[in-house]
Amino acid sequence: MGIPKTRWRGGCLALVITLAAGTRAAAETPCEVPGKPSTLFCQSNPSYHSSVCQEVCTQEFCIRTDEQRFQTGMPGLCVLALDARMRAVTGSWSLGPGSLGRTGLDVSASGMVDLTVLAGGAVGHVRLTRTPEGKLEVSEPLTFRPPIESSPRPPPEGSCTVPGHRQTLFACTGRAPSSEVFDKARATCTSPSHPASMQTPPQGACSAQGCLTVVPVKRGARDAGEWCLAWVDAKGSAHRLPKPRVYGTAFQWDVRGETLCAHVDTGCKNREACLEETCYAAAPPHRLLLPHQRSPLESDGVYFVGPAASPVRVDGTLDDAAWGLAREVVAETRAHLRYGVRAWNGPADSSVRLKLLHDADGMLLAARVRDDRVVPLARGVPDVGTDHLELDFGSARYALLLGTDQKVSLRQWRDRRGRDVDWPLESRCAWAPEDGGYAVECRIPNGVIFYIPAVPGPSWFSVWVSDADQPGTQETLMGSLLHEAFVSEVPPTLEEARSIEQQKQARLP
Repeated sequence: MGIPKTRWRGGCLALVITLAAGTRAAAETPCEVPGKPSTLFCQSNPSYHSSVCQEVCTQEFCIRTDEQRFQTGMPGLCVLALDARMRAVTGSWSLGPGSLGRTGLDVSASGMVDLTVLAGGAVGHVRLTRTPEGKLEVSEPLTFRPPIESSPRPPPEGSCTVPGHRQTLFACTGRAPSSEVFDKARATCTSPSHPASMQTPPQGACSAQGCLTVVPVKRGARDAGEWCLAWVDAKGSAHRLPKPRVYGTAFQWDVRGETLCAHVDTGCKNREACLEETCYAAAPPHRLLLPHQRSPLESDGVYFVGPAASPVRVDGTLDDAAWGLAREVVAETRAHLRYGVRAWNGPADSSVRLKLLHDADGMLLAARVRDDRVVPLARGVPDVGTDHLELDFGSARYALLLGTDQKVSLRQWRDRRGRDVDWPLESRCAWAPEDGGYAVECRIPNGVIFYIPAVPGPSWFSVWVSDADQPGTQETLMGSLLHEAFVSEVPPTLEEARSIEQQKQARLP
């Protein structure tokens, strides 16, 4: 079940088209991309959400996904057919305008193109055919499978809407705080130079563990020139909340036990597609809890890379106590496939469970891979045609290759400019066979990979597992789309999270 004469040339963040299930959004519309396609999006920072380039080539032609700007100004997915030698566009097909996120692309040497999209939590599939003239035609229209099931969240116990978003005052729902709670909140929020408002009353919402209070405070001549947020716990202790502008501007706060969840607007034009929910611990030291992930796949999104709580012995067994405390992300569905949808036979064929940590010496990686046939490195077999892991930093790419002696070698396959290379790098890694697959354990020393930051700091890389049931043939590539935050403790404090966000903004193109 291989594709022996194709090669996968990804290296950029994947995309999702936010379409209603069953929509055939402009399926016959050609892309407006004359001549040779731009390489801008392939080389951009992977944190930039419009990095949508993906490419699969045969000896005669290439199929590429790229960004298309429509007359409405909204971006959308464009599929291009190119001549492999001249790189000229011979045909195109457009899925229409929408938000960008995750896809999978699969191409056969005969010209059959399978495109998988994740839209509104449902997995969609469309099949195109490349004609002898190089055009792209729809052979199977876009259809959707049932939506992906995600863990349901209980409703909040109370909420407060922030002024400035279609209203002038805070408006809270749920159980209101008592007068005693409001008095403690006023005492925490006010001072002789900034007294409480005499005209605008405080608001609040409570859970069984405490109350979120909103106290209007005078500023200069304005009676309610500022708003102070305070948390009063069930024991009566009051804590002023810092302004948590870590991921955007909050327009609503939900109270869930001892957790406050801010609905934030990330500032893009299509607001409904850009709303996120970020949660904080209400009591000091006000830790940033794992944000709500934008993708319906729970494996995608922000990953806090914390310190190893105890020493890790790199031997491929993954039995050190430190791994038991690390968060695990799982990629085991068709929606996680980046490449090879036709060759994939389910989680037992290829899937991965991943954990990340750091210590004083570098980054630690643990991966438990399900694979019905393990194909390590062998003489005369191309490296890409063996079982391996890939670290995708956007333009740069690295590989962890399984040796016959159960050692793992780290190699750089693409440099920071997107050029193909093959450089061995220092690492200490091992792998071990397991029932139904294998495990990989690795320590990548500080400074070996430019994109792995000092603590605290941000990074953007995905870890893909590549499966080759037949030596020499890369059959599937799958994994999770991650934005890593290297932190000194998990969950991080708001101060550390704010520092990471400032570094991230400074690196954006």
